[in-house]
Amino acid sequence: MAKNLKKIKKNSFKVKEGKENRSDLLHELRWRGGHICKNTEAWGKARDSLGINGLDPISRYDIESLTMNSHINSFILASLHNPGAKNLYLYAIPGRPQSCQE
Repeated sequence: MAKNLKKIKKNSFKVKEGKENRSDLLHELRWRGGHICKNTEAWGKARDSLGINGLDPISRYDIESLTMNSHINSFILASLHNPGAKNLYLYAIPGRPQSCQE
């Protein structure tokens, strides 16, 4: 796995232009792996890219498959879209390996 990480960090790839609407038009980049930098670094990059207010919140997420549909309300979903939210904190998930807790 360490070799794979080195390989990923060394080799970048071109991203094709395309359309995306987060519903029925999904760009192929969605199916690539997520970020491998620290969560705080990724959050900072998102904030730099999206601005202080982030994206307009929506309430259409499939969180039932995560068995979280009764635990996440619209206030939390709106906060997730706002990189400047002062009421949202990123915590490590208990039980995850230490290396995943950034």
